[in-house]
Amino acid sequence: MFSFFKKDKNKLPSIFDIPGPKGKFLIGDAMRFDEDPVGWMLETKPEFGDMVRLDSETVVIHDAGLIEKVCSETNEDYILDNAMTAGKHGRKKLIDGIAEWMQSRKYLGKALNRHVLTQHIGRAGVSLEREVDKRSDQEQDLFDASQNLLGCAVADFVVGADPEFKRIFDAVEEVFWASLNVTDSEETRLPWMPRPIAKRAERLNKELVELLHQVVKRRLAEYPRNEAPRDALDQLIEGMHDAPEEQLVAAVRLMMVTAHGPSGSIFSWCLLRLAEHPEYIEKIREEMDRDAKDILIPSKFPNTHAFLKETMRMHPSNWLMGRTAQRDTMLGGYLIPEDCRILFSPFVLHRDERYWDRPEEFDPERWLTGKAPHKENAYIPFGSGPRICPGALLGPIQLMLGLRALLSRYELILPPLETALPMHSTLLRPDNVKCRWVLRENLQKQAV
Repeated sequence: MFSFFKKDKNKLPSIFDIPGPKGKFLIGDAMRFDEDPVGWMLETKPEFGDMVRLDSETVVIHDAGLIEKVCSETNEDYILDNAMTAGKHGRKKLIDGIAEWMQSRKYLGKALNRHVLTQHIGRAGVSLEREVDKRSDQEQDLFDASQNLLGCAVADFVVGADPEFKRIFDAVEEVFWASLNVTDSEETRLPWMPRPIAKRAERLNKELVELLHQVVKRRLAEYPRNEAPRDALDQLIEGMHDAPEEQLVAAVRLMMVTAHGPSGSIFSWCLLRLAEHPEYIEKIREEMDRDAKDILIPSKFPNTHAFLKETMRMHPSNWLMGRTAQRDTMLGGYLIPEDCRILFSPFVLHRDERYWDRPEEFDPERWLTGKAPHKENAYIPFGSGPRICPGALLGPIQLMLGLRALLSRYELILPPLETALPMHSTLLRPDNVKCRWVLRENLQKQAV
């Protein structure tokens, strides 16, 4: 941790020269930020500008170009921190793991080919319809239901052909909720303090990794199968069967654990927005009547994609992102010291009038004009740079599969959007919103 009393270096403007609210000694304005982070950002941005000092260790940025610079320099000048780590030792583990993490991403990219995706669409379509049917005509929490449905779809893409699919998915669900509890909790990150919530998440993650090692070992023993790949793991093994087992496990875990939470959040808000704009339900249903394999061709689903993009603009699941400087670096003309945190919010960026027309208006039509409806670098629902969310490529496909399974035969029963309060925790999700879906034919019979 750098010293509070450390000033500039070589007389360059330092973090202490960045404007911001006075706040309190040592902690700056952190208490007020924690109470209402979005409100704090929207209030301080007009007064202090695109770089606002939150405390002696944290700067919040709003300029699209500065955000892109930080994202593009991640893994070099900055690292993507997380709540599971604490202290210098934890941060060193993150830095040491960058190469492995990026290799896992590369492997996943190779699995996103048309054949595997086509297999997945057929298999996941059936399983999603089954899960939707199970949950029909019962009151349930909107986010819980959404993340479970989308999580099931993500897991199907990765290991859907595995005989232990349900066991794997259940383990992934446990890790997801345990990890969410860590990031949502106020548990200390001081390395010498007990961290029971984080320890539980670490234990469950270790158990999941052990299970995935068993799965990968079994698949490797089956190679070569002399058959087309059935899921992403088959594809990974076919293309990289000489890769270290640890890398294959890391790639599988990466996609399953990180992708379905954001997709579930977006799906929740998408359903709420559809209930508010029923005219789009019919447009999307009409597009969803097409062959499911056409989901891989975005141009055949213009209204669906426009609605999803606008939902992600207004309700980005990863609403607050951050990086930590791993060395002294320059940003916006200021010297940013090692260990300084840089925060930025897609939620705020997507509502900035400098980059968008009518930013507070929900308007899917803005995406149907044939040109980008925003200025450069102003749309980052999945982040950007080398650490962009792993679900950025697969997420839209899963969302479309979810909409297809739900809207084709069911009507949504949801409260008005204005009553759905957002929970600005790790994921931007509707707080305690109850939902129900009912067979369309049943509603039609009741109406007669």
